[in-house]
Amino acid sequence: MSIRPLPPPAAPQLNVVPGCRTTQTPRGDQLAISTAAADGRTVVVALHGHLDLRTVQQARDVLVGHAAARVRRIVVDLSRLQFMDVPGARALLEAQGELIGQGGSMALACPQRPVGRVLELTGTDQYIPVYRTITGAVRGRVPLPRRAP
Repeated sequence: MSIRPLPPPAAPQLNVVPGCRTTQTPRGDQLAISTAAADGRTVVVALHGHLDLRTVQQARDVLVGHAAARVRRIVVDLSRLQFMDVPGARALLEAQGELIGQGGSMALACPQRPVGRVLELTGTDQYIPVYRTITGAVRGRVPLPRRAP
């Protein structure tokens, strides 16, 4: 009987631990925000519902609050965001500006098609990298390719 070495362990999976604050599932055109620590320096902020003129201040407060707390990287999970308008895109850019001022960075992950289109039309995707997965955004891997004009 021969002894074979064990195969190398698989790449570690992102272990997102719930933290900070969570709101209930939104009704209608509301926004719910949940925050989780991905590691000691990265926070994943999940937006669920609608990011528009009525809810933009709520999102801005959470994102800028993390920047003020000296978080090094914020990954915004857009997978459950059903709608975003121009003020929503502007809030993302403003939060990124705060983070850059603190020496940090921001990434966007998993936008649905309508939200991705707003990111393109407003040029937000030219300033904040957009990733297919949360894990890729946390690790800073290659973002989604931009479409040709």
